[in-house]
Amino acid sequence: MRQRIIDAARMEYALREAVSRQQLSVHLQPQFSLPESGEPQLCGAEALLRWHDPQLGMVSPATFIPIAEESGLILELGHWVLEQVCRELAAMTARGYALPMAVNVSQVQFRSSEFVPQVTRLLAQHDFAPELLRMEITESLATDDEAAMLEKIDQLAALGLSFSIDDFGIGYSNLSRLRRMPLKELKIDRSFINDLSLEDSPDTHTTGNEIVRAMLMMASALSLDVVAEGVEETEQLEVLRRMGCSRVQGYLLGRPRPMAEVIGDAEARLSKG
Repeated sequence: MRQRIIDAARMEYALREAVSRQQLSVHLQPQFSLPESGEPQLCGAEALLRWHDPQLGMVSPATFIPIAEESGLILELGHWVLEQVCRELAAMTARGYALPMAVNVSQVQFRSSEFVPQVTRLLAQHDFAPELLRMEITESLATDDEAAMLEKIDQLAALGLSFSIDDFGIGYSNLSRLRRMPLKELKIDRSFINDLSLEDSPDTHTTGNEIVRAMLMMASALSLDVVAEGVEETEQLEVLRRMGCSRVQGYLLGRPRPMAEVIGDAEARLSKG
């Protein structure tokens, strides 16, 4: 236990140094619409924070994000990511392009009294259509104090922002509460996508397929878009296509890459389109 505490303290110190030395970067993972036939089409991207340490190499977000949340450093990191995304959305808009981007919002960040004012200021400082910016929140946040949570979401929605429930299916959402939230999208957790089977017919339904199919039906009933996360195999893509899933994200179609690279590719695709 003592060693774990020491390791966590060292990691927190290294993370604070990384912030001051600008060792953090924003990568984007593209998202694609999935037509009934034909190739998937680029339709957006998710912003992901990355940390490359000279000694440690690439540090997994699964390692440093919990430490950032426990130390409160996530407030600074989260604001910085939002600022980078807003700046790029404004720059793309000035060049005549539009690519919706989603940003993960930590529970610690969302609960901060400064969160809504900070977002308001960023939107005032950067000229782009607010609907291009989507906030991804977790199911556990959606089960938080209802009045306070809904008030903040309503305030942000009034600014033109949209919301997505990330990693849907692994939390404990109150569906009636989700219905009252101004949601635009559900993102099905990758664990359910991993269980998909190509051997799916009216006579032989697999459990994994049935769960995803039920999620898609529920989302349709609530008039929500769906993004299937963690698509890594062609078979998974084809099963999702058959089910009518509208959007996908995963290594099969695009890995997270530096923001400038993804935006450059996106603008090239949009120019051809």
